[in-house]
Amino acid sequence: MSYFKMAHGNRERAEFLQIMNRPKRYLSREYLQNPTISFSELKITLSDKKWLVERIEQLESDLLMLSKMTPYAGINYIRKGIGYEKYLKEYAEFRKMNYDDLLEVLDEIQTGSKEFKTVEDWFRHIREYSEHMKEQVKQGKNNTDGVMMMTMHSSKGLEFETVFLLDANEEVTPHKKAVKEADLEEERRMFYVAMTRAKKYLHIFSVEDYFSKKLPRSRFLGELLFDKDDLAVGQAVCHAKYGKGKITYVDKERICVYFDKLEDTRTLNVEFVVANGLLKRM
Repeated sequence: MSYFKMAHGNRERAEFLQIMNRPKRYLSREYLQNPTISFSELKITLSDKKWLVERIEQLESDLLMLSKMTPYAGINYIRKGIGYEKYLKEYAEFRKMNYDDLLEVLDEIQTGSKEFKTVEDWFRHIREYSEHMKEQVKQGKNNTDGVMMMTMHSSKGLEFETVFLLDANEEVTPHKKAVKEADLEEERRMFYVAMTRAKKYLHIFSVEDYFSKKLPRSRFLGELLFDKDDLAVGQAVCHAKYGKGKITYVDKERICVYFDKLEDTRTLNVEFVVANGLLKRM
């Protein structure tokens, strides 16, 4: 936000402090004694430090470029061109934070800005939305009805009439970093915890596009529809592609099914067909 404000003429010291060393430019607060910033005066003050003057000139150039862009393009320029993502990576390492989580926040902000052609329109929307949320909070104090937003972990021990589970997609639930079996099992357990918070109604949602990236439905949804422990020889099933068939062999990893339409037996991976909801009992 401060980058856009500075690009469109705001010269308040408080705004400049927000961008001054993000990414690192090695500028010190000691050079900023006035409530407003003058790049010309700052360059004169630092005239004996040519390398710092060059960084200020680069910042001026970046702000000029940014002033001509839409919010969506501008955020991309801040991330890639100015180097904000590199700054975030260093910040995450120093603070022992998850870098991908920080990028997801940027993705959300950038996606939300896409429909606005000008920074003015985008800022106006943000102000109106903020005012609306404040009014909702005021009204909520006198109204017990509403929606509580929380993580799966924080929902433990609670119960609600209706529960909505969002983003039931691979790389989200389970998380893309959950590659070990122990990690996957923990993700699966938390998904179960979240589902069982519902006393009457449970709504599970997945998305087709996640920040412009195609993501398949969570494997946990496939497991809900078909429990692999229930697979047994002689059981009639229906495959999404091959049609009706009968199980002729099953173990922990493989399943053999004779398909009527094919007049042949196919060997399938149990985890794959269950996770993707390809097989149904008849």
